[in-house]
Amino acid sequence: MGDLHGDSPVYLALQLEDGPLIIDLDEHGWKSKYAHIFRSPARWDLIAKKTDTPVLSMVVLKGEQSYYTAKVHVFPYRPGLPGDPQGLRLRAYGIGKKRVDGNQDQLWWMPWGEVTVGADPSLLMIAYANKAHPFARMDLSP
Repeated sequence: MGDLHGDSPVYLALQLEDGPLIIDLDEHGWKSKYAHIFRSPARWDLIAKKTDTPVLSMVVLKGEQSYYTAKVHVFPYRPGLPGDPQGLRLRAYGIGKKRVDGNQDQLWWMPWGEVTVGADPSLLMIAYANKAHPFARMDLSP
């Protein structure tokens, strides 16, 4: 969408019972502005700004509570190895919902195209950093 600006590579497109809603995740105060929709039945799509294509989709039913989240993982720079002295910052973007039975569903998208489910995308972020950036070698053991 041409009218979305900011650093986030994604935005939300919701199909609510009373029509569509586009949420710019870079808009200051968007969570407060749209707080009323988090318990509304809707289809939630997380859309990549660059291509205007959905990267994650979720249907939220009556009585469920939906949410958007992002997680940052910072890999420190190690002197003497190649890389940015500021370190490597990776961010995962997620949508989820708390179901009526109390269980949660959560989906994550990484800007390099990987998608995963679950509460924490950190292991995939670490694996990506280890493969793509030799200075960020991290232990993957539990």
